[in-house]
Amino acid sequence: VLLVEQSGAMRLLAQGHREGEVWGLGMHPSQDICATASDDATLRIWNIQDHKMAAFKELDKPARCVGYSSDGSHLAVGFKDGSFVVLDAATLKVVASFQHRKQEVSDVKFSPGTFPFVSLH
Repeated sequence: VLLVEQSGAMRLLAQGHREGEVWGLGMHPSQDICATASDDATLRIWNIQDHKMAAFKELDKPARCVGYSSDGSHLAVGFKDGSFVVLDAATLKVVASFQHRKQEVSDVKFSPGTFPFVSLH
């Protein structure tokens, strides 16, 4: 949502996902940020205190869930087609991808501790 002043200046009031539903929400374990994943095939990182989008990544397909690792260094995103990716949380670059099954991945969880193990539902 943009506010256009009479002078022509524009100010961003609100920003969000484009079309479809937001399916995934993951809270960072130690920072005031969260990640959302949606039917619009995007991953968005939000600053909770500022109420603003901090980062954005186009995905290859509609997403169903997202979750942070216990140390906040990685994100897992599950997709409608049964695949999932693991991303570096700082750069949002894919570090691993897997085709797990044919049904959607509806939940992703990392194991606690230093060894990253992703559990899917």
